Amino acid sequence: MTTMDIIKIIAVALAVQAVGVATVRTASAKADGCLDDWSKAAPIVRDNGLTPAKDLKELAKGHVEGNLTKVSLCRAEDKYVYRLVFVQGDGTVVDLTVDAKTPW
Repeated sequence: MTTMDIIKIIAVALAVQAVGVATVRTASAKADGCLDDWSKAAPIVRDNGLTPAKDLKELAKGHVEGNLTKVSLCRAEDKYVYRLVFVQGDGTVVDLTVDAKTPW
């Protein structure tokens, strides 16, 4: 087995781990009353003047690295927030919660 084979195996293991972590966090978001069903979340975004979810990837540039893999809209006390999950190039999963009206 070459060094390159070992690197490939590690990369695949990290990717599988990242997917598993994102799945667990998705279940957690649903349990916390967050919405990731955009047929339900979209009217809330529109009616409350929140930042559209489609803009979050671009707005995140310069603030967090990685691929945005999950967006959930959540109610936090008297405001809405987005819970975001990013997967970085090395497989690290980054959870971030931002204000849904002014994320950055």
